[in-house]
Amino acid sequence: MMKKNTGLHLLLYFFVVLSSFLTVQPGEAARIRGAELLTNVLVEEIYDDNVYLTDRDKQSDRLTHIVPSVSFDKAESNFYLNLRYGANLTYHDTYHQENQYHHTGSWDTGITPGSKLKIGMKGNDTYDFIKVDEREELLADNTARLNCFSVTPYLEKEIGKRWNILLAHTYSERKYRNEREDEEEDLENSEYQEENADLQCRLSKNVSIIGGYWYSHTDFSEDTLSYSEQGASGGLALDLVKSKVRVRGRIGHVWKKDEMDKKDDYEVIDSQIDISLIKRTLITAGYTRSSSYLPTHEINNDFYISHKVSGNIQHDLFNQKVIIRYGATYNFLDYGPEETSDNSYSEERSDKSYHGTANLDWKISRSILLSLNGAWTKSNYTYHLDTRQDTSSGGGAALRWEILKPLIVYLNGNYTESNYEPENRRQKLYDGKCRLSYKMSTNAFFELGYQYLEKKSAYDLLPQKDIPTDEYSNHKSSLGLKFVF
Repeated sequence: MMKKNTGLHLLLYFFVVLSSFLTVQPGEAARIRGAELLTNVLVEEIYDDNVYLTDRDKQSDRLTHIVPSVSFDKAESNFYLNLRYGANLTYHDTYHQENQYHHTGSWDTGITPGSKLKIGMKGNDTYDFIKVDEREELLADNTARLNCFSVTPYLEKEIGKRWNILLAHTYSERKYRNEREDEEEDLENSEYQEENADLQCRLSKNVSIIGGYWYSHTDFSEDTLSYSEQGASGGLALDLVKSKVRVRGRIGHVWKKDEMDKKDDYEVIDSQIDISLIKRTLITAGYTRSSSYLPTHEINNDFYISHKVSGNIQHDLFNQKVIIRYGATYNFLDYGPEETSDNSYSEERSDKSYHGTANLDWKISRSILLSLNGAWTKSNYTYHLDTRQDTSSGGGAALRWEILKPLIVYLNGNYTESNYEPENRRQKLYDGKCRLSYKMSTNAFFELGYQYLEKKSAYDLLPQKDIPTDEYSNHKSSLGLKFVF
């Protein structure tokens, strides 16, 4: 306990001291020898009256919540460096098993020996807590720790006035740590490597030919068969400026082989079109056919082909005072024949999902911004060889109101209704938030917040009165400081 508090105090002390320095000398802090540094941190204390989100025997606790982020950019004549880091850290005073840490960092650095050559390396690292079962709450008994790491050295070369070539090698890995032994086999570690060569030829100012070749190998740690792929693709990129139409399409063929010498081949497609023929209206549509694996839905991770179709429309009205966005996405995952408990195969397994959204942002005045949103989702998927169907719909509103120059009020409310089959369970979720932010100085803000959560469930066969349900109500109050510099 002492070690945790000491670390938090040291972190807060560091940001406060640096914030004070930047307040005195904001110009020098923003740019130092051609580098740009932007840092902010939120530190708040939260009182949670229902840590485990239960309807009975509620347990309360005090939480420390820290949200730091840092970005650093430096560019010279023949060198560049871009760094990003963000985290969301939650520490419980009593129920330490519910602590959660979400980290993500990325970098991109390299040299440019000449105007037509770039040699660099980029990568990212993410540490996250994920749900084992998406239908349940993000609590310790339904979480797994996931670490994703990826690094890519690359070379970009411009040859003459028409040709561009990109050579890259990517290594990435996924590592899981699951506290639930019965779910361990669902989350299988994996390593992935890919060599990639991409080529672009500009035929004219508006037309380019694109193509490439890649080879990849995916290695799983336990039950799933490792496999390798190689593929080639080609297509066109059209940028018709006068007609305000942009088209990019690419089609290819992939050859797959697993460690048991089972072979397969399939097509891949990546296409998108942007149309802005109507004034202040942008239409975007696309279709992608690709391959991957889904590690959290099936006992044995397996390979699948993904078909994704999407369309989105955006309207900018009244000189961008009103922005309307709406769209839909359809995703189809084809796993092929499904393995049953007796090692035989049944009919082909496929997961389907439909998703629709609508959003409106209205800048009522210089100090008031109103946002409205709505969403609908339907999913049919296999979980532990059982077919599930989830349907949800809902909407919400958010208001940002700068009442006084140093005082800003944020209001947010959402309602979601979900139906789960085959349990025939219906669920309603209410979420309301209020936050006050007071600007104490150039770099420091005082924040006061409150959040209310409520979940209601209904079954065809209602549980007996003496049996706890998954319903709950939850109140959170927060008090914190935010530093921006």
